[in-house]
Amino acid sequence: SSVRATGVTTQKAPALVEFYHSLRKQEVKRDSPESRNHLKPAATSAHNSIVGEIQNRSAHLLAIKADVQTKGEFINDLIQKVLAAAYTDIEDVLKFVDWLDVELSSLADERAVLKHFKWPERKADAMREAAIEYRDLKLLESEISCYKDDTDIPCAAALKKMAGLLDKSERSIQQLIKLRNSVMRSYQELKIPTDWMLDSGIVSKIKLATEPHLHISTVLSD
Repeated sequence: SSVRATGVTTQKAPALVEFYHSLRKQEVKRDSPESRNHLKPAATSAHNSIVGEIQNRSAHLLAIKADVQTKGEFINDLIQKVLAAAYTDIEDVLKFVDWLDVELSSLADERAVLKHFKWPERKADAMREAAIEYRDLKLLESEISCYKDDTDIPCAAALKKMAGLLDKSERSIQQLIKLRNSVMRSYQELKIPTDWMLDSGIVSKIKLATEPHLHISTVLSD
């Protein structure tokens, strides 16, 4: 029963402690000079590794603690700015999120530090989500608009490339529609602009950009 109890304890021990115990067992088994000489380099390396990992973890935790203790005013100011953010243009959200990310990058561990404050996670994450989605769609629109038919490329290859671009635009539009159906109300509550998500927004720009390529694709297919 004592063996069974020891096994349970070992399974429940943290990974670092369990690793340390395994090293101790190796030391016990060293019953000859040959085995000691053979195992010493490996044991030393493992010991240094575990000590280094503990030191890194300790330094990380100390950095988090220092941020919590010394950057309270800075973080509370960011909290007020996030709560007060109310835009009608998604481009302004993009700029705000980029600025916020730069400010938060000064923290040792964003999530670990902010959990000690009344961080408006729901709104901040929603603004980031909107900014990422809009940026991706904007890049897609630019990619489609800037696409030019290369006469040096064989017709079949050009058609395949164009079809891939059109398929990508269709998937992106469907993804936006799905997102729109799930977040429209919450975005409005959080004062995040939603006009860009409508069919008359970025979607219409993407469709307008794809029209010439759809025509060319049809002609080439024929």
